Amino acid sequence: MLRTLENEAGTLVNTRAYLHRSVHNRLVDGYRRATVLDVVPLHELDEAEHPLLTDPDAQARTTELLAALKVALGALPLKCRQVFLLHRLEGYTQEEIATKLGISVSMVEKYMIRVSRHLRKELQNHAPH
Repeated sequence: MLRTLENEAGTLVNTRAYLHRSVHNRLVDGYRRATVLDVVPLHELDEAEHPLLTDPDAQARTTELLAALKVALGALPLKCRQVFLLHRLEGYTQEEIATKLGISVSMVEKYMIRVSRHLRKELQNHAPH
């Protein structure tokens, strides 16, 4: 705020409104940062922290989810499936996938969106309640 007032004070029409909006935005940013949870991949958790180990039905649900994932991926066109697998399993960037498959980065993005929507729809019954 101080930098803005020092450098651009003449360009502000309503400094009070600007200050109010700046404070509001800062509070919203702080709230968002506070509500973001740390995400730790399952393979990095200690055995005692692994959520699947405490549930007796975990193995059956995991097997069922894997089968549903295979069916859902199998229903996608080949290019969509390739983009998803290269990105999620192989760790390729979108640019690398585009080069490897001979398509544009924009097309890679569109395929990823399509796959995400498809998987969300097809696997919604497997989400925890």
